[in-house]
Amino acid sequence: MAINIPNRNTKILSQLIDGLRIIAWQEYKNENRDSEVKGLDLYELFKEEWVNHEIHKMSLAELNKFMAELRYTQADLAGVRSEYYRNRNQNNNNQNQQPIEALGNIPF
Repeated sequence: MAINIPNRNTKILSQLIDGLRIIAWQEYKNENRDSEVKGLDLYELFKEEWVNHEIHKMSLAELNKFMAELRYTQADLAGVRSEYYRNRNQNNNNQNQQPIEALGNIPF
């Protein structure tokens, strides 16, 4: 294993693509809301298409042009990512918390 430190453009490119992935996934869920496939099974279908999307072959300049065509800015996508991961972390924290009553059954 090697330690790799990405250059700034590579890091920005990765974050922008992740922001677009989040938006694309939200749209995919919305478009398929009446499907019998749900949850992680639906995400697996999305993932198959996503990994083959042309976006993964774009340079930062090409991605910025693509984003401009969609009328997104880097700040928009940074905000999408921040909100998504904040909500995800809150949901994970809420699921990991046990009710206080359940703690009463633990012998100390």
